[in-house]
Amino acid sequence: WKEIERRNLPIEAMKTGFKRDFNLNDNWYILRVSQGLSRDGTKIGLLVLEYDGISQVIAQNHHEPGYGEIIGDLLWVGDLDNDGKLDLYIDEFNEKGGFGVGLYLSSEADRGKLVKLAAMFGAGGC
Repeated sequence: WKEIERRNLPIEAMKTGFKRDFNLNDNWYILRVSQGLSRDGTKIGLLVLEYDGISQVIAQNHHEPGYGEIIGDLLWVGDLDNDGKLDLYIDEFNEKGGFGVGLYLSSEADRGKLVKLAAMFGAGGC
């Protein structure tokens, strides 16, 4: 965070209604937050990455109006692994007060997916 503040980098909260389009090498990616239901019917917030007909849930969080509508902060988008595809670096929140910073790389993605969690640092809260 000190480096982010020192360089005055734009940080953006990803919460219900968030939607951003990113153009990388003339390819358009969409990153958005949506709502969904878990298998047991609990409302959840979803961070979804879309490209070329592929839609992948990147992260999820408990969802409740006025609380838990935020997935986390978008820290960086670009091509870190130099494969010409989109990579993400995000700060993820959860309803228990913990947080984790996750690096999602396209070069690590499974077949039919866009990115995969390659590294994470997390800590508990409350």
